[in-house]
Amino acid sequence: MAITPADLESMEKFFASVNLPVSFKLNAAITINDLPAYVNKIVVGIKNQQFSEAIAAPRLDDLVEIRKLLAKQS
Repeated sequence: MAITPADLESMEKFFASVNLPVSFKLNAAITINDLPAYVNKIVVGIKNQQFSEAIAAPRLDDLVEIRKLLAKQS
């Protein structure tokens, strides 16, 4: 899944506009213990093209799912 600069900018704006909890349950098997750092690492990695497509695609999927779950909570 390729991400456009506009998609990444939208993602960055969303995460900057919400109060991210430190601990976040992504699903039944995954709890992220430092969500702000996790989100930042992924966004920076994608923005700077530090990840291969095989790594970036699932991490981007994580961001989309986190965004969806946080939006539901609002």
